[in-house]
Amino acid sequence: MSGKNSKKIDMKKETLTRKNVVILISEDHTKMECWGSLKLACVAHPELVYNTLTKYSLPLVAKGWAISRVPFNKSKN
Repeated sequence: MSGKNSKKIDMKKETLTRKNVVILISEDHTKMECWGSLKLACVAHPELVYNTLTKYSLPLVAKGWAISRVPFNKSKN
């Protein structure tokens, strides 16, 4: 990461408790992607505008992608 606003994250101090992931499925069902957040999915797909999508509740269809939020299954050891 670069830029003046970027900072290094110490993973020993920060613990991520992920509850949901965002799933993108293409309109023709040839591609399926899993993202940790809607914002990351929008960064990877410039046709998806984060500020616009957050105004609607998921699941939804936008710009040829079906977008839904599903629970993240973490194995319990």
